[in-house]
Amino acid sequence: EMSSIIQNDTQFPCVERFCLEINGLNIGAADDAYSMDARRGFISLSIPLALLPNVKHFTLSSNGHPNIYDFRQSTSGPPLPSPALETITVKIIKFAAMSVAFFIQGFLMDQKERGEWGNFHELIVKNYNPDSQGYTSVKAYPKDDALQWCGRMIAAPVRQDILHSRNPNSFI
Repeated sequence: EMSSIIQNDTQFPCVERFCLEINGLNIGAADDAYSMDARRGFISLSIPLALLPNVKHFTLSSNGHPNIYDFRQSTSGPPLPSPALETITVKIIKFAAMSVAFFIQGFLMDQKERGEWGNFHELIVKNYNPDSQGYTSVKAYPKDDALQWCGRMIAAPVRQDILHSRNPNSFI
């Protein structure tokens, strides 16, 4: 459905901030087996950042487990390059850390290979916890630390000790 909103790379040439909220339906508090299983279900979508050529700040928030793929298709020619992001902010549940890290790592490595690594400042990771009563754990990862966070999340997918940890911020 994103492709019906953002259709081509000339549609929104001035957008510098793109915030995307991906919510699973009927996902309650993560205190029972049903809601935990629901949170582990994938929400598949493409994020067409390449169709926003001047975006600098990308925010992704999700109460579920997004399965993200990059969308670079052009309606007028070859695949589009991704924009050079300055910041990426994610507000996710711990079950989503690995899949989100895959997306971010691929995006940042592509930016680095294009010689636009100097534009990137930091990755900000926030724990999505609806039961936190206004308290949110946040950690910022500058430059290469962002890639290291991605590597840790990919290399050590949500382990049983993290899943059952009383510390909801154990993935941050």
